[in-house]
Amino acid sequence: VICCEKLDKTIFDVICQVQEKMRLDIEHRHIAIETNLTSNLRIGEFNRFDEHPILQYNRDGLSGTRCSNSISVSINTDDQGIFGTSITNEFALMALAMEKLKDEEGNFIYRPSDIINWLNNIREMAITQRFVKNN
Repeated sequence: VICCEKLDKTIFDVICQVQEKMRLDIEHRHIAIETNLTSNLRIGEFNRFDEHPILQYNRDGLSGTRCSNSISVSINTDDQGIFGTSITNEFALMALAMEKLKDEEGNFIYRPSDIINWLNNIREMAITQRFVKNN
């Protein structure tokens, strides 16, 4: 049984404030977020890759701007046997979703070069986040 409740705007605003505070805390503690786009899409609460919160966590390199508030993120894969994806596929799906995004006037939001730069930043963050075996 699925139940839906309409939240009062005040409660919604408080939830948004708490989420922003948590996001800032994650950033200040230098906690890295690993995302599994296909897995998150299939079991999460969004329906398209361009709705994934990774775009809220980190926008460095998009639209030629450097964001002062960014969480270190990476794009990964989840159980390949269940989700049937690869790291190449995950990056390609995110790039395609971003490439199709348009603003209210029907203009593309991101240039292909911005998307490539952003994905490269994500790839570089993943390298610094990887687990390193201590000798």
